[in-house]
Amino acid sequence: MIRCIRISPVFVLAVAAFFSTVCGTSRQAMHNYTWVPLKVVTGRPSDDQKEILSTFGIPHTVWQKTFGIFEWVYCLHGSPTHVFDFDEHGRLLGQSTSGRRDLCRKGGANGPESAARADGDSQQQDKFDSLMERAGHCFRQRHAPDMAKEALLRAEEALWIKQSDFEANLLVTRTIAYIASNMKPNQQRKWMAHRGYKIGKILLKHYPKRVDGYYFAGVNLGLHAQCLGPIVAVSENVKTKIERLIDQAIRLDRDFMQGAPLIAKARHLFMLPRPMRDREWATKIMTEVKRKFPKNPHVDLFFVDLAIEKDEKKKAQELLEVMIRKLPEGAEDYADGVTIKRQAIELLKTLNK
Repeated sequence: MIRCIRISPVFVLAVAAFFSTVCGTSRQAMHNYTWVPLKVVTGRPSDDQKEILSTFGIPHTVWQKTFGIFEWVYCLHGSPTHVFDFDEHGRLLGQSTSGRRDLCRKGGANGPESAARADGDSQQQDKFDSLMERAGHCFRQRHAPDMAKEALLRAEEALWIKQSDFEANLLVTRTIAYIASNMKPNQQRKWMAHRGYKIGKILLKHYPKRVDGYYFAGVNLGLHAQCLGPIVAVSENVKTKIERLIDQAIRLDRDFMQGAPLIAKARHLFMLPRPMRDREWATKIMTEVKRKFPKNPHVDLFFVDLAIEKDEKKKAQELLEVMIRKLPEGAEDYADGVTIKRQAIELLKTLNK
């Protein structure tokens, strides 16, 4: 038996008022936000804020909300990619990814609106070219202290001026992949790699026939995934996302950067938790890359890790000694050669203890 329920008009109005408040327009929602000049950020940042600044650079917009909460907003193509909340003392309260485009609308000199207006301006073009030249120089010297961070900051500045530029997007996501891969899995690496993944996805969206976006989106997502717990990674279907990106990169150009997509595939298979790990398949892929690119130090490092995995300590030590003697000479990318030599020295010290 179905019983009819009489609903009071007052109740209906109350429900309507509730949903109007929760689902109101962005214009209404912004009434609780006060725009703050960017100089607030560069004044006296707290330790938490310094960490965010070193990872992401200057935010595009800063807002003050109720209860003295400050919101730092990082934007890309007019939409927020990361939003950080701080209390009045600069302590980090939380982080989210928001789709509210209105948070990006008033960004001062570095904001997306002013950047868009400047796209055709010759003076801004000169600034963009200068920033990209400096960023490229720093990236080539990324093995030296602080050069990778400066490369990222300059590339980010260039990206604010021309947000659709292929080279600027590529340099940002590639630099992030380099920095994140040399960090221990922590919250900072998690945030940084996620931004690299987002920019890689923008590249593949606008340049679907180029390998770059798929490869760097996949690599950065893998670096991000290493900072997640296994339950979270499974629930977010990260494994499948990584494999789709890397497999597409292999289909487009398996020889990109001396077999980098194949190396990423092998590394992914090698680092998966059991029972998904497939050491034999990973080894087969790396053997193929070794035949074609015998001087690629990333391949040598894989076989060191494989020997350690098999408890073949002496073999791992011998391989590391050979790598240390020959690097960075022979590596196609000098900075990569120096970086991997440094890693090999540290690993050999650990094995010799």
